[in-house]
Amino acid sequence: EDTKKLRDLNRPVVTFNRTNSFVNAVVGYLVSQKLDLRYAPEGEEDPQIAELMWRFGKHARTKAYAAIHEKRALRELAICGVTWVHDFIDFDVNPWGRYQLKWIPLREMWWDPRAYETNLLDAKWIIRRRRIPAADFKAAFPEHADLAPDRDHDLDVPAVIHQLHPQHSYS
Repeated sequence: EDTKKLRDLNRPVVTFNRTNSFVNAVVGYLVSQKLDLRYAPEGEEDPQIAELMWRFGKHARTKAYAAIHEKRALRELAICGVTWVHDFIDFDVNPWGRYQLKWIPLREMWWDPRAYETNLLDAKWIIRRRRIPAADFKAAFPEHADLAPDRDHDLDVPAVIHQLHPQHSYS
């Protein structure tokens, strides 16, 4: 209706989309208010161990560039209402293991559409689907190499992450 009025008056129809500036403001606020993770002994334990754990955790998160991935996740959370991060120990980089935290694009994650509880606590399944080069698929799954095409292009590979159980979720 408003568009028709503007066109009848030969005026340009212009929309000012300021959503991005609001999203940036929200994400900036959340990043600036980020609380520091602290470890506290529950009983008679030595407080020096808790201090050591805090320092180790802070160092590991710095090495993993966790803040960068968390910022991307917070942006997606502000826009979509849901986000995914994957934290794991990577033994490919370091034989002793190295903590990694990676943001997962929302388009790669699929979950049980009947799940409605917070943190998908009642989901029966979660799948991560992503494209990988055919050569990587053949190397990871040699017993199924015949499923990959001969020419080298990306394959859509769905993989069930895990069956969800309450102990795998965060409240």
